[in-house]
Amino acid sequence: MPLTAAGPAMQLAADAPAGATTLQLNQRTGLAPGEIVAFGLDREREYAVIDSMDPEPSDLAQPGSITLRNGLNHSLTTGASAQRVS
Repeated sequence: MPLTAAGPAMQLAADAPAGATTLQLNQRTGLAPGEIVAFGLDREREYAVIDSMDPEPSDLAQPGSITLRNGLNHSLTTGASAQRVS
């Protein structure tokens, strides 16, 4: 089943090493626990499921962090793309 982009595009607000489960995003609009997020582009794309989201800031359009169910397989750098998929 192909996954398609849904919601606004986001970017990592800080580097995330391989194995990281907590990531900083420039915004979290449209995200919720259980959602699937694609990180990176094309051949280096990685998919992860959101386990939880920090409650602060409550304005999801502001930078904030998410926690993934499993650690990243690859390192990601600041500015890497993040996109909710369905």
